Amino acid sequence: MKTNSQNKQNEIQLNDITLKLHHNEMRDCPEEMLLALYRYTKGYHKIVELIGSQIEPETHCVFQFDYVQRGSVELKNKIGYKPSVTNFIGYCITKLLSNNTTDENLEDIAIQLEKETASFIKKNQTKDEDNLIIKREPFIDRITLAEIAADFSDGGELLHKSEYFEVYEGYNNTAKNIIKFNPHYRSKISITELKKSKPEPYNGMDTIIALRPCNVGNGAWYVYSVITKRSFYAKISHIDWLSRYQSGKMEVVRANDLISVNLVCDIIKTKNGNFRNVNAIISSVHSIEHGKFLVEDDQVSLF
Repeated sequence: MKTNSQNKQNEIQLNDITLKLHHNEMRDCPEEMLLALYRYTKGYHKIVELIGSQIEPETHCVFQFDYVQRGSVELKNKIGYKPSVTNFIGYCITKLLSNNTTDENLEDIAIQLEKETASFIKKNQTKDEDNLIIKREPFIDRITLAEIAADFSDGGELLHKSEYFEVYEGYNNTAKNIIKFNPHYRSKISITELKKSKPEPYNGMDTIIALRPCNVGNGAWYVYSVITKRSFYAKISHIDWLSRYQSGKMEVVRANDLISVNLVCDIIKTKNGNFRNVNAIISSVHSIEHGKFLVEDDQVSLF
């Protein structure tokens, strides 16, 4: 019998993607080769989720192992994001690996990734998304980016001469959009020091309206706080409430309903002095007051 989690995954169009490590024949220290494969795979999974969640926040990041191919070590996988998204992520990986990453240039790299991700979102957004009251501003978590850089760096250090790692769309003879990882890339970031400068955490009450609910699966909702006047994406971890809502046991949440929640997020300050909620999770939904908020005209077209 299939679980609810499996049913949700079946609703997502999965695409084939291969992670491939080219290794020397009869190489010494095979455990290092396997560890390199692990670090590259771990870093790739993280960057897919990091950037993909900014492009398609309503989509649950599915990354499933399928099987191993003999010869070079090839991990055949299923991924939940569209090929256009994974191709863009491949482009971002190439940019990241073009120069070594340090404490001094990490912020510039993150800002550039945010700008390019914002451009990609704008280029591919639908007409409905044009109506959102505040434009999407991607956020690249610096600590996660540093961990990804460390994984790619450590993977490369374990490779022998002429060995390398690559990712491509499809399986076997259908391979296309090949991304070859630079094995000489190195990261010199002090992640321990970076964690000390983590954005200000918040864990407390908020009152929101749902600009765009996610009616299937555990993707993020696009919400607006009537207290802080901020719009942001947030995932709901209150599983009991979410299950009852998505199964039709509750009334549909509309844009003029006030939703009392407990919000967990990081608060960051932008260059222009404004504040943003990022990495947001709604841990509890306390109550809903129907029809309590006056919706602006430009929000009505969302429904």
